[in-house]
Amino acid sequence: MCFNDCSGLASITIPNSVTSVATWCFNGGTYPIYCYESLYAQLKSEYGKRVILIDTPSGIEEIATDNNSPTINSYYDLTGRRLNGKQCGVNIVRHSDGTTRKIMVK
Repeated sequence: MCFNDCSGLASITIPNSVTSVATWCFNGGTYPIYCYESLYAQLKSEYGKRVILIDTPSGIEEIATDNNSPTINSYYDLTGRRLNGKQCGVNIVRHSDGTTRKIMVK
């Protein structure tokens, strides 16, 4: 109940490192509670609309692509039989530059 009935807060942001929050911690307040997905369901059920999900940063700001990179031409199973597309399990992928590699598809 550390922030129970605390009227001096404009908002609170719970860092991603926090793994649990005790019941009634934010009771009686009207301020928004910002949190990451790990606590979102718990807090949302207790505090409703006051809880706002913070998007988890991926650490990736931008991905550059090479327009000259090879494209996938075809897929094969482990016996060398050509597939109509990706299949569950291990697939062999043949690229437009003639290279191949194995990929795992769930």
